[in-house]
Amino acid sequence: MVWHDASRGARPERGDPLDTEPTIGDLSGVVRLKTRRAAPRRAPKLDLDALVEEATVDCHDEPEQVLGLASAIEDHVTVPFETTVLGMPVEVVSIDAGERDIVAVVRRGAHRQRISLLDLPLPEPEPEGAEWIAAYRHWARGR
Repeated sequence: MVWHDASRGARPERGDPLDTEPTIGDLSGVVRLKTRRAAPRRAPKLDLDALVEEATVDCHDEPEQVLGLASAIEDHVTVPFETTVLGMPVEVVSIDAGERDIVAVVRRGAHRQRISLLDLPLPEPEPEGAEWIAAYRHWARGR
């Protein structure tokens, strides 16, 4: 197919299915290519076992592992942060270790309550360092 070239006087051949010259308003002869949007970048998958190993490397028994994980959470999770417990907004003011569990101390007004970190809903977006809470939950499911 030959397109019209004003300098040479060429015209499209008759009988060609695209025998009209495209204009700015006429895109009927243009082939549209489908473009794929780039997939949203996802955070790299966490290696929770590696985080647990890092936190418990020198621990000999379960109570020591709880303390190791609590220490890692205390070092990495930014507190205070806000979340919702039973439909009520609360502020997580600290994270403490017991012998068998790690708890969050939450505050609402003048009231404070200790809630197992296993039961604490995390807000969106999660607080910085929340991967350590995920590592603790991963560890607790396997014990």
